[in-house]
Amino acid sequence: MNTEIWYWHQSAAFPLLTTLTLLPALAIPAIVWLPSFIGARVMAFGSSGLSLLLSGYLLFLFDRHQPGLQLVEHVHALGMSYYVGVDGFNILFIPLAAAIGLLALTYVSLTHYAGDRGLIASIMAYQSILTGLFCALNLMQFWLWTVLELIPVCWLTVKAGTGSKPNLLIGRLLQYWGWSLAMTLTGFLLLGFGLAGADHPLSFDWLTLKENNAYLHDEILVFVFLFYGFAIRMPLFPFHGWLPVLAEAGSVAITGFFIIGVKLGIYGVVRFIFPLVPGVAENWSYLAMTLGLVGLFYGALLAVLQINMRRMLAFAAISHAGLLVTGIFC
Repeated sequence: MNTEIWYWHQSAAFPLLTTLTLLPALAIPAIVWLPSFIGARVMAFGSSGLSLLLSGYLLFLFDRHQPGLQLVEHVHALGMSYYVGVDGFNILFIPLAAAIGLLALTYVSLTHYAGDRGLIASIMAYQSILTGLFCALNLMQFWLWTVLELIPVCWLTVKAGTGSKPNLLIGRLLQYWGWSLAMTLTGFLLLGFGLAGADHPLSFDWLTLKENNAYLHDEILVFVFLFYGFAIRMPLFPFHGWLPVLAEAGSVAITGFFIIGVKLGIYGVVRFIFPLVPGVAENWSYLAMTLGLVGLFYGALLAVLQINMRRMLAFAAISHAGLLVTGIFC
């Protein structure tokens, strides 16, 4: 069954999803270069606040009774595809990213980091990237956003971290996320080239792959690579080693921001694995549920034993990831 598509110009006066994605990023030059720091802070709060208001407008425009994709923007240029849209699954992640961004800015303004323009700019960049990730409907577009995500994450770890060995932390993060990026890229390439043939041109558009998934090849390999890549990002036991170390060296607010970002792993499973390789996901659900149950109790037990709030949040997130994986594969 074909998915219904409703384009942005059918309900909105401007391309709302692109605006929400770019708005925080467009404020970064002013934050960095404005002579007056008060003006830079006003620009940051104004941009983040406007993003939150526009995300409320997005919720207002979204028709929950209408199936399919809404507010879609699809542009082909230079052999590439820009494809964004919302449905009942990703619609709430966008205002959540805007709200967390505004809360993180508020926290920073009340601490000794208040004068750090680079830190404020990194928060704005992270908000922009999360928005782009959650509304991306092209596999390569989604993957490129995850690569860009490393920039503000590393900067926030160094600038707002409390650890004495930031280079060691960045090395641990790059080690885990590098494997995650490699696994997801391999899975996405297998999907795109697996569909390509005489009757199907090469495409990484999510909707094209979803509606033609019966013609895909190497579904088991696709599942293994994508699940492995997203399991690191969740993070799911036993691929969780990066989060407690990173959380312990960060501030509470920034740790909360990271924990929202790691939910991209769960999002990736539901957005890409279930619709694109549903048969393999069903056949391998027992393995995912086993890892989820182990992670659920492992994370909860270690969270109770922590005396550091940031590590407690990290292990709680690991436990929560196990609960979610068990639930979605059940």
